[in-house]
Amino acid sequence: MKHLHKILLVSAIILLLFITSCGSRDRKPGRSVDYMVGTEGLYVRTLPNAPPPIIHNLDEFEFLIEVSNRGGFPNEYTRDLFGMRSSPYQLDAVMYVTGLDTTYFPIFQGYDYANNPCDPRPERGGCRISPDLYGKDPYNTLGNQELLTVKAKVDLKGIPSSMEQKYKVELCYKYVTYANPSVCIDPDPYTQRVENEICTPHDITLSSQAAPIAITRIEQDTTSSKAKFRIYIRNVGRGFPYTITTPLMATQTGMVCPDFDYEEINKVLLSQVMVSNFDITQSCRPLSNTGEIRLINGEAVINCEFCLANVQNTGADMFISDPFTTKYTAGAGFVDCGPLESGIAAFETPLRIVLGYGYYDSTQGSIKILQS
Repeated sequence: MKHLHKILLVSAIILLLFITSCGSRDRKPGRSVDYMVGTEGLYVRTLPNAPPPIIHNLDEFEFLIEVSNRGGFPNEYTRDLFGMRSSPYQLDAVMYVTGLDTTYFPIFQGYDYANNPCDPRPERGGCRISPDLYGKDPYNTLGNQELLTVKAKVDLKGIPSSMEQKYKVELCYKYVTYANPSVCIDPDPYTQRVENEICTPHDITLSSQAAPIAITRIEQDTTSSKAKFRIYIRNVGRGFPYTITTPLMATQTGMVCPDFDYEEINKVLLSQVMVSNFDITQSCRPLSNTGEIRLINGEAVINCEFCLANVQNTGADMFISDPFTTKYTAGAGFVDCGPLESGIAAFETPLRIVLGYGYYDSTQGSIKILQS
């Protein structure tokens, strides 16, 4: 009998291991992970001892600059979700090294993502980041990174004493924030029903969307003809956003981003707001004539409205094709809400919000130069 018990126990263990292995084999990598979280987009840093903190006159040395995409853009999965299949879906970013007196650096040569020569000084165009530096996705929840190199040589040219040089590595890039929370639409909010509704309109608190600009909260109010959404936006990154609707100083490789003025910073483009398949971007306020939102102390609030009468219509696929354009048209005004038939039940639907913007990030350090 004891021998039989042992046989049954061993058989049960083998069967359990078999079932477990079959279950894990069918599991797709990353599917259970919410990868669209986090407060960073591109992140720049210099690797340890590159450049070294102390160098001697006439030394040659290197800056090893790591650029990581820790956010969710570009991302093929999110692009399909938001219907941006026709847009050029690549990263647009440039890196600069500033602060050094290049009089004392006769060699100051950068190399971009493809190892092509580039000049990291802002007035010379900087060094481009790979357009294919993709962000996080269901199978890669950490994002991607690349390494850029700047080779330099120091020559104090007769200065008798040692000196210290501070430097800054600056990064400018275009990025996108997506939010896709479910909201409750009640087309007949004042009618008392015997049965329980499937949902009730309520406020939503969000955390982050794998980007340095986050949609943090959505407050909802329903009248007899409209669903009103109060959308809270915050800069949660370590840098600041800047406008993408007006060109900055052009160079042979793109834009020079350190030369901002007040009117160019702390602006975010409202690309699109949709309820189900209905575009409501035109109803949102306050926006500039170019569809931009001004952040004050890193925060902003916009108000958008959805006509409840639209739930009686089929709607149309009105997804925006390019996140760096807007569905907003200045001067077009609000859309009047028509009459609504009574008796339509409440339902849940996505509230899709897309923000496009430029973003500035930087890191800094210093080099002490000793006379040989």
